[in-house]
Amino acid sequence: MDDYFEEDKHPSLMRTQQKKLFQILDLNHDTSLELREYRQLFTWKVLIYDTYTQSLINLLLKVGDMRSHNIALFLNLETKRNTITNVAAIYLIKPCRESIDYLIEDLNGKLYDYVFINFISPCPPSILETLAVECGRCNNQNRVLQIYEHYLDYFSVINDMFSLNLSDAYLSLYRKYEITAGIDNYLETVAERIYMTMKSNSFLPYVQFLKKHENCEKVARKLCELFGKMGKTEEEKYGLSESSRPLLIILDRSIDLHTMLHHPWKYISLIHDVFGIDNGRVIGLLDKGKKVDYELNFLDDQFLQSHILADYPNVAGDISSEFNKWTHEYDTMMGAESKNVSSKLNEALDQVPEMTQRKIYIEAHTNIATKLYDQVKKREYDKLNDLEIEIMTSTSLSSKVCYPIIHRHKEKY
Repeated sequence: MDDYFEEDKHPSLMRTQQKKLFQILDLNHDTSLELREYRQLFTWKVLIYDTYTQSLINLLLKVGDMRSHNIALFLNLETKRNTITNVAAIYLIKPCRESIDYLIEDLNGKLYDYVFINFISPCPPSILETLAVECGRCNNQNRVLQIYEHYLDYFSVINDMFSLNLSDAYLSLYRKYEITAGIDNYLETVAERIYMTMKSNSFLPYVQFLKKHENCEKVARKLCELFGKMGKTEEEKYGLSESSRPLLIILDRSIDLHTMLHHPWKYISLIHDVFGIDNGRVIGLLDKGKKVDYELNFLDDQFLQSHILADYPNVAGDISSEFNKWTHEYDTMMGAESKNVSSKLNEALDQVPEMTQRKIYIEAHTNIATKLYDQVKKREYDKLNDLEIEIMTSTSLSSKVCYPIIHRHKEKY
């Protein structure tokens, strides 16, 4: 896995965040003398996360990934757990008082012998002081072998798109009755999470902002303050010349309102609009009267990667082609197996897990695309898309496009 990342000169945001998580599962690649003495005891490890962090890692860490890093159990911090001895307990938590209280309760109860604490973002000094005092009080400080701060508090939505996971962001910033102090705190959170995204991916950008927009300026200045705290050695680590540094532009959301209202004719956009996507799962599909969820794997599903922003009609045809391609490869593989040629048989057996997983992806896309077609036909999403595009690109609307949709859906819309 490490070799893969070394060869990937331009990894996606999702891959980079996943790599950071793998490092945490490998105890941050710590080679200190103290840890080397303990390492032989850490054949199996336990991962403990809070609810917030669980939603962050759902798209990035699959069960197979954790098993390959010797994670025997993965447990929610906020649930009741039993004592497990002689294992490394890796905590991946948000640096907040609630999570610290659960952690201190675990230490008091001596649930785990070896504790490795990983905060997904820089920890406030007050939280660290509370943890230190409580560890000393219960005389369990020797159980804590690591405390690390990371810059992972952002959500990789797809390979090269991320979210700050701030609910009702536009409403929070623009409602008239919001007090200034609350908005300022909100904007600081925005700046801090953008900074973590940049830092985690080794981006040291130039920052430009839209003038005469107070919110943009506050975010930009906070970002400049955060980047200004980086030492010279840390800046040199990025290895960027002045001419190759990226440009980060902070714009006001109000200049692009139609994006929040538009229903694009793209595969992933239609899925989200029609069914909803929650933590990488397509939710609310009905199959034979029962609700079925499908998990989207943005990292390993090659068909999904190549069709995320494809027009929906093209996706439907490509799914059929992909299934025919899979069938041909499967028949070829089974033919090699039936010939019982040793080298070909071994090669075919090696391909079985990959072929099985590909079939699962193809079947999921087939079902999703079929359900999408039913909804598009029923609700005339194609005509809605045409209408919205005409609204955004024309100075007037043609009655041919406008009338049937507005008339037919006036009760819904």
